[in-house]
Parts: sequence; structure tokens; C-alpha cells
Amino acid sequence: MSLRHFLFIVMVVGSMAYGVSNARADDEEKTYKGIAYACAGVGDSKEDPKWKAYPLKLMFTAGSRAYVSQVEVSLQDSSGAEVLKVNCDAPWLLAKLKPGSYSVTARADGGGVKTAKVTVGASGQSELAIRFPAIPEGKGSDTY
Repeated sequence: MSLRHFLFIVMVVGSMAYGVSNARADDEEKTYKGIAYACAGVGDSKEDPKWKAYPLKLMFTAGSRAYVSQVEVSLQDSSGAEVLKVNCDAPWLLAKLKPGSYSVTARADGGGVKTAKVTVGASGQSELAIRFPAIPEGKGSDTY
């Protein structure tokens, strides 16, 4: 085997290993109390069409419009019952919720607690941006 052929094999195997090691487990669908959700929105996963099937998309941002990760999120239905609680390690939280009104409580490290209301419709995707303007640079915020 020539040195050139050997180096090509090393590059191919190395790039395959790099891709596996950088796969984000957060991009996978999980469930909480029967509710399917995913934390996503980093790199190529932002373009994945499967995210459009989720009726709710929350996006976490900082004051400089950089996305924020490491956000604790709790969603309550209109009766006040908690339907979803997750620590999202990505700038988006997508959830397959039933149509209705929900209260959102989001806590980011260094950014405090934000609350909001969101209505999920019978079709389409409801989007809500939750901004944490007080997060200092390098504290829970990353530019994605």
C-alpha cells in the first residue's frame, strides 16, 4: 500500500469518527409524560425538515441575538398541570403538544427566569422566542 493510499484511508476513517463523536444526542426525540420533544437547532440540524412536525418551537436567545443553551424549561397546560419539564442543551425546544394554551417558564444560567404564554394551534407550528438579555458573554450563551 502506498503512503498516499494509507493517508487517504486515515482521513476517511478519521472523518467518520469525527462525525460520530460530534453527533448530538439532544437532536433525538425523547418523551416526558408521554409528550414527544427534542432539543435541537445546532449546526446542520437546524435544516432538518422533521422539526416542522412539532406543533411548538421555543427558541432561546441572549440580548446580542446569540442563541442560548442550558435552559431549564417547564410547560403547564391551561389547568396548571405540568406537561413538560426538560433541561435543553440546545437553542431550540420542540414539543408535540396538543392544541391549547400553555404557560412557559424558562431559566437560563445568568439570565434569570422568563415566563410567557403560548397557544398551540390544531395545525402548523407555533413559535416563541424567549430572550435572556442579561446573560453575560460566555455564560450559557453560544453563537450558533
